[in-house]
Amino acid sequence: MNKNLSILILTALSFIFTACSVERNLDKNLSKLDELYGTCDNPHRRFTEAQLKVCRDRERASGGEPIDLEGFNVSELIRGGGSSNNSYEPTINPILWKSAIDKLDAYSLKIADFNGGYIETDWISEKQTDKRCLIKIQITSKELITSGINSQLICQNLLDDTWINDNLTYSEESKRLTLSILENTKNFQ
Repeated sequence: MNKNLSILILTALSFIFTACSVERNLDKNLSKLDELYGTCDNPHRRFTEAQLKVCRDRERASGGEPIDLEGFNVSELIRGGGSSNNSYEPTINPILWKSAIDKLDAYSLKIADFNGGYIETDWISEKQTDKRCLIKIQITSKELITSGINSQLICQNLLDDTWINDNLTYSEESKRLTLSILENTKNFQ
């Protein structure tokens, strides 16, 4: 009986070791296919729709393969540890940015994205009027140059309780706003 039990245990152990070996080979083959197809597009991986979306989002965010978040520590990043380079160089001209923000000081801002150089106001309207406008400003240059800023006005009219774009181009007003922002840069140099 002991001999039968020993044979049974040895057989079970050999199956376990074989299964582990096969599992390692499957992992290696899966990794090779990931390199060939990309992790998210590997036909041998089974993703739910939600898992596939997360995989593709991670792939896009990392500029390639999905990011392995194991061991990721935000506290370490904040304290300045890790391999991150903590220097930051803006992609837009900060003087143009400050000047534009200063010029729009009288209006409530909906978006003020320094990294993208984009500013947008909330809708601006006078009381008792059926017209409203918003201002969009895009800073496009690191240098302090006249072509480094674009301004746009968008206006709507109220018709039957519905705001409808008037589809007019306010090119002269946009030019005046741009020139005003450029003139205002003197206050920030």
